[in-house]
Amino acid sequence: MIMKFKYLGIALVVLALASCGGGGDGGGGGGGGGDGSASFAPGTQTFSHCLANGSTNTIDTFGGFAVSSNIWNPGSSTYTQCTSASIQPSGGVASAEFDWNFASSNTNVKTYPNIQFGRENTYRASTTPLLPAPVTALPSLNVTGNVATTCNVGPCWYDSAFDIFFSSSANSWSKIPQAELMIMLQYNLSGDGKPGNIVGSFTYGGITYNVQYFMMNGEWPYVAYYPTTQISNININVGSFVQDAVRRGYIQSSYYLDMVEIGTEVERGQGVTTISNYNIQ
Repeated sequence: MIMKFKYLGIALVVLALASCGGGGDGGGGGGGGGDGSASFAPGTQTFSHCLANGSTNTIDTFGGFAVSSNIWNPGSSTYTQCTSASIQPSGGVASAEFDWNFASSNTNVKTYPNIQFGRENTYRASTTPLLPAPVTALPSLNVTGNVATTCNVGPCWYDSAFDIFFSSSANSWSKIPQAELMIMLQYNLSGDGKPGNIVGSFTYGGITYNVQYFMMNGEWPYVAYYPTTQISNININVGSFVQDAVRRGYIQSSYYLDMVEIGTEVERGQGVTTISNYNIQ
């Protein structure tokens, strides 16, 4: 899922706060920076936003991570979405919650609220000095944490997943990525519930993943890994999946890895995604 922000510049409406849980107190238009909770590390910053039709997307950066609302393709759907995250100065994201509600009859992805680590290609600089990094010399990129996705009013069609982007060089600022890789964690797909274009399988950590491949919009290679069992406790080395995609010829070894995101792609339905103790080391 490539990010395409639509900044409409219309004020936040009261409906968003009424429909979403966790609306924060904002602050200076910059997104509710706070001093966190007593259970969090000193200096933890908490960000919270609620959006509805016509609202402007939000992004807040702190402690090597960014949290993004990223409602990029709502079309004519009626929606509300709230994002909140408590990010520690070091040690990762203590907690995050995405409350989403999209009324739609089509199967297009409408939003991908997410936590970012790295460089959002074209839009802004990296959140960390570790990325971008050459595919042949990646930092460890061990990801740990917990994720839960709950459908409150169905049908809910979604996937909670990592989205990873690549560029041709450390200084590349192309409008589109050179390649994209997703690692699914939890999903409920529309139609028959099965991913298409399966080209093989990959086993990691005792879990078998079905591997999907195609050209996204006919422009860049897209590879996705679907676990045969839903994953809630995250303990993944991103580099292992990248190297598998390189071996398959879907990602070039000369590329740079720009960014690792975790979030939920939503097609329709009302639900909530919670993430806790999330870190990349």
